[in-house]
Amino acid sequence: MLEVRELTKTFESPGGAVQVLRGVTLELGDGEGVAVVGPGGSGKSTLLQILGTLDRPTSGTVKVGGVDPFALDDAGQAKFRNEQVGFVFQDHCLLPQLTVLENVMVPLMIGPEDTMGPQRARKLLEEAGLAGRLNEMPARLSAGEKQRAAVARAMVRGPKLLLCDEPTGSLDSAPANEVAELLEKLRQEYGVSLVLATHNQVIASKLSRRVLLTDGRL
Repeated sequence: MLEVRELTKTFESPGGAVQVLRGVTLELGDGEGVAVVGPGGSGKSTLLQILGTLDRPTSGTVKVGGVDPFALDDAGQAKFRNEQVGFVFQDHCLLPQLTVLENVMVPLMIGPEDTMGPQRARKLLEEAGLAGRLNEMPARLSAGEKQRAAVARAMVRGPKLLLCDEPTGSLDSAPANEVAELLEKLRQEYGVSLVLATHNQVIASKLSRRVLLTDGRL
């Protein structure tokens, strides 16, 4: 489902070119999950940003479901991100003025109408253990609850690819485990392909496949 071939990324700086990714190649099947582990600065976030078309590679190719998203125009890439990719970041990024349910439904406001979206949002929040918190404001949630709501939001459009960048990095061990277990549960139930970037070996062990990214090489 995901094919990455010889991916490189170089940033220009006043001190010269900085090569962050050096020929990364990765394949991921439908519904498969992989943990990308490595120290800070190893290129994990850059890799996920490219997979989600938030940044462009310097060279190499990316295909999701046989589609090269970098061959699409800006509108096509925006549609691709909205419909095919879910994002979970270290910060939950919930909008403080919206309820938990409204936050999860935000992606449904963009793109084609999804009549099953509201029902799916409620079901995802129930699976995230937040059935009794739908109408709460984010300020009244714990850190772990906020991140589980962010996971539900990432899944509400039914993406093919779920990208998680240090989703448990700011959590204590118990809520971090809850988030990791939720991700694995949703992967199995919905058949979404999951790429989880983390420096936490305990969280990485929740997935059956792990790869090491160090010095820009996988």
